Amino acid sequence: YDEQDCEVWAPYPLTEDEYDDEAQKTFNKIKNSLSQNDKFVLMSHVGPWDSVTTHYRNSAPQSSGTEPSAPSIIFSGSRKLQGLLSADEMQSKCLCNVHGHTHNGNGQHVTGNGLPVINPGPLRDGKFGELVFSKHSVTGEWRMESVQLHTLEDTPAVSISLIGASE
Repeated sequence: YDEQDCEVWAPYPLTEDEYDDEAQKTFNKIKNSLSQNDKFVLMSHVGPWDSVTTHYRNSAPQSSGTEPSAPSIIFSGSRKLQGLLSADEMQSKCLCNVHGHTHNGNGQHVTGNGLPVINPGPLRDGKFGELVFSKHSVTGEWRMESVQLHTLEDTPAVSISLIGASE
């Protein structure tokens, strides 16, 4: 969506309604499998709507003629995921949300509720993230210690294959 809330691209890989259904089912499974003190890291394809890590910054030149200008920012996040991440249950269990989808939105953001959102960027461009977690020795509470985003310089195209996939 652009700044005027007009759809620029069709949602991918799921529509918002499909994403809402899948995200809610997944969160319910996670919630039901965790003990009271357990925490988790939510890794999703798309990030939350309100995070700058889901804002596609258009570098195309603005039109100077009769053609409409390209939007300067395209919001590629999910409103449904934003709502899910805002829920009290999620806030108490989720350490952070790591996502991709928006290739040039790599970076970090903290939602209004204080949940860290991380988009390491595309591995094909040599971008990746390093997250460090620790468990408090007295309370047993898990927390995220640090996040570092890296870029490998002069990275050749990355090819990933699954071991045993062709067997």
